[in-house]
This record gives sequence, C-alpha cells and structure tokens, in this order.
Amino acid sequence: MVWVADGQGLVLTNRHVVASGSTATITFADGRQVEGKVLGTDKTGADLAMLVIPAEDGTPFVPLASKYPVQGEIVCQVGWGGMRTMQKRTGVILGYREADRYHMMLSFQVIPGDSGSGIFLPKEKKLVGVVWGWTNWGQAGAMEPLAVTLVNANRFVEACKPLLPRNRLPRPRPGGPPVIVVPPGSEKPVTPIIP
Repeated sequence: MVWVADGQGLVLTNRHVVASGSTATITFADGRQVEGKVLGTDKTGADLAMLVIPAEDGTPFVPLASKYPVQGEIVCQVGWGGMRTMQKRTGVILGYREADRYHMMLSFQVIPGDSGSGIFLPKEKKLVGVVWGWTNWGQAGAMEPLAVTLVNANRFVEACKPLLPRNRLPRPRPGGPPVIVVPPGSEKPVTPIIP
C-alpha cells in the first residue's frame, strides 16, 4: 500500500497483473487476504495499475520516496516470486534504461510472480519502483530484471488519488433529513443527495 485515507488504501501493482479483471486478491505478510478493486491502469506506457482496498485510517503503508535513487544505491525487493512464499532480495540499482519509458535496472534476479512487487530503499523504508519483469538486453543473453521507476510511480499515484470516492456518506434513517454534501470552500447552494 502506498497511501491510506478516508477508509481506503491504494495498492500499486502492474497493469499486466490485473489485465484480465476488475478485482484482484491482495495477500499481506500475515496471510490476511483482501479483495481489491482496480481503480485504473496507466495509459502512458508504464506498466502500472492501482487497486483500492478497505483500510482504516492509521493503517500502516509504505510511502513513495522523496528522492530519486541513483546508480549503485542499495535497494530491496519483496514479492511472491514463484507464488509460494514471500521473498526478499537485496541488491543495487545498476542504472536506468530508456525504451518507450525509463526502466530501473536491478542487480538481482526476479522470477515469475514478482511482477507488481515493490522496490524499496531499506534504510528509509520508502518505495522507489515496481518490478514489472525482465528483458534479454543483458550481456551473453542474460535476463535483465527491470522495474518501473519512481518518477512514473509517483506520477501515477498522484493521478489516482483524485479518483477515489470521497465523502462516503451514511444512509439517512427512513424519514430522516436528507444528507447534504457541501464541497470544501463552496459558497454555492447545494442539492441534497439522498442515497
């Protein structure tokens, strides 16, 4: 999760992970599972998708880093490679490659099931990228693991925040007054909304 507000959490993953549906199951480290609804996918070419899950205010989440990681910086990846158990790998950022979009090149291997997992700065405990796969651009035909970069992740998260439903209202009691939504700072008359 990269953000929590108003009883909802945003979970950043890859578009190709959720391409075949409108929901996905999120499994936490403690084994708890939650169904997430696909809020949107990135149309710019970055392999990103956003899921929304119920999350109480105060639920821990991992925010995006405020600084762009540089070549040689230590990062770790936590994912469900092989889809059996959660795994952590540590390595460094080898650099960045441009091909339709920027890719973060990693010093450790990723395997099927790692797609959509986070790349983190371990000391700061902040997200800097999202594993999307690998390519054979490496030397001698080696597979080169790649991640969507922080700049693309940050852009996409900020674009998704306004899409979250706001002002989730309790249903009025039968015969009770209508619920009225007043937009912040609005001086205009508002229309009652009766759920």
